[in-house]
Order: sequence, then structure tokens, then C-alpha cells
Amino acid sequence: MDGNVFGLVLLLLILGGNGVDSFVRNRQRHTDREADKQRWATLAKELQELKSKLDLDYLLREPHMAEHKKINEQMRELAQRMTDNEKQIAKISQRRGWE
Repeated sequence: MDGNVFGLVLLLLILGGNGVDSFVRNRQRHTDREADKQRWATLAKELQELKSKLDLDYLLREPHMAEHKKINEQMRELAQRMTDNEKQIAKISQRRGWE
């Protein structure tokens, strides 16, 4: 054990400060890469959630708009029937002399 420690200290002395700096830089780069991987994984998950929500909104929009179209058609039909009824009432009123 003492030989290993002595060898390590001797190696560090031979390499000088550069060896320690290189070790620290490599460790920092590795830590940064791990943080970047985690950040990208989080962003990918958020993007997938947004895409799913947009797909769901699109799917829900079509039936919603179809319902509006159906209601608008019903309203046009009712308005036309009301106009026809008003015309008939006007004709009947003219025949009977109510106006």
C-alpha cells in the first residue's frame, strides 16, 4: 500500500501540475457530458409531450368543428322554415283582410 501511494505521488511529481489539471479537466468534461445528456433527455421528453398535446388538440378540433357545422345547418333550416311560415301567414292575412 505504501508503495502504491509513493508511486502515485512520484507519478504526480513527474507529470507536474499538468497531470492534475488534465485529470480535473477530464473529470469536468465527463460531468458536463452527463449533465448535457440529462438536459437533452428532459428536452426530448417535453417535446414529445407537446407533440402529443398538439395531436390531441387537432383530433379534438375536427369533431368540434363538425358539430358547429351541423348546428349552423340546423339554424339555417329553422330560419328558412320561419321565413316560409311568415310568408304563409302574410298570404292568409291578405286573403282574410287582416292587414
